[in-house]
Amino acid sequence: MKPSRTSPAASRGPELAACRTALRLAQRAAATSDHLLHTITDTALDSIFVKDRNRRYTFVNRAMTELMGCSANDLLGKTPEELLDAESAHTVLVVDQRSLSGENVSEERDLLIRGQPYRFHTIQVPMRDRRGRITGVCGIVRDVTRRAKAERELQAAQARYLKIVEDTNTVIYIVDVNGRVTYISPSVSFLGYRPEDVVGTHVHAWVHPEDRAMLEGADEGLEAGAPVSMEARQFRLRTAT
Repeated sequence: MKPSRTSPAASRGPELAACRTALRLAQRAAATSDHLLHTITDTALDSIFVKDRNRRYTFVNRAMTELMGCSANDLLGKTPEELLDAESAHTVLVVDQRSLSGENVSEERDLLIRGQPYRFHTIQVPMRDRRGRITGVCGIVRDVTRRAKAERELQAAQARYLKIVEDTNTVIYIVDVNGRVTYISPSVSFLGYRPEDVVGTHVHAWVHPEDRAMLEGADEGLEAGAPVSMEARQFRLRTAT
């Protein structure tokens, strides 16, 4: 009686079945991972993008398409030079070149988007393959235009306030919680002092001895959050030498 023979394919049947099962599981895991990635990036408020080494967009999230006012298909495969004005495109180019050279970039920059000026805080890093070779760049862009505008308005208001303070003949000063003078207006010069003589010292050092008790009472009122107004010889005149 001849022994039965099993074909190589038949003998590998269980292995092939296991491979197919593993492949299906890997595909499901990849699909789940891809879905999770898109869910996260598409719900992000910041613009997220990926570019290849030729600086062509290979991925953009929903926030970026909304910023640019177009669909993802209108952005994918294009370079910044095809989407932005010349000056803005050059600004992006400089940052891209730094990232493609291996630098992690985190900075603010001004760009013109659809004819409107924006300020963005950009975080951009190089993308690498398993061998460590740079294959492109990935970036996250946050719109900080409103914050930048508020900061400019605050700086302008502070400049106006400072000019008013420095132009007045009234001595205006600021002390910290420890009683140290942190600012005094230039008008203190008519008392014989320079602002730098006073700043950093304790306010009590400049008060006439007879008025220190009054000043201590004022300190108690300020600590309680109440405004204080008083007439006192706050500063002793410098003695000429």
